[in-house]
Amino acid sequence: MIKVSSTSSVAIICNGKFHHFQQAKELQDRSRLHYIISTYPYFIAKKYGIERNKFVSMWYLEIVKRSFRILFKKEVPFKLYSIVFNYSAILHALFRKPVPYYLLQAGYCLDFLLFLKTFSKNSRTILDRGSLHTHKDYELRSLAREDAS
Repeated sequence: MIKVSSTSSVAIICNGKFHHFQQAKELQDRSRLHYIISTYPYFIAKKYGIERNKFVSMWYLEIVKRSFRILFKKEVPFKLYSIVFNYSAILHALFRKPVPYYLLQAGYCLDFLLFLKTFSKNSRTILDRGSLHTHKDYELRSLAREDAS
């Protein structure tokens, strides 16, 4: 467990919400949340009590992902989506001051992690694996759709 000092703040970068919205709320309640970047729209984060000025939405990625699923009956290729997600998050982070800690969703944030090594050398990175079912679920749904074809 990494202890965040009483003056440090954390930025959370995540695809979707998973448990990161609860983490963001806990950090916000302790005045430690700098911001959270997510693919969900703000109205969902608002249900968790996350303040508007602490939330950055990349909602357009969620639209692309869900539209692709409906139109093509399959998921956006994982590697392609991961690249687009990372570079969108990097663009958002470039316009904000670096923070001491970044909590990254493992699996989607490798390029963001590499970016941090040059952009914010003094920041510490927390990789949150969350749940392993996500990528496995993606593979299983892809297989199921191939079998149905």
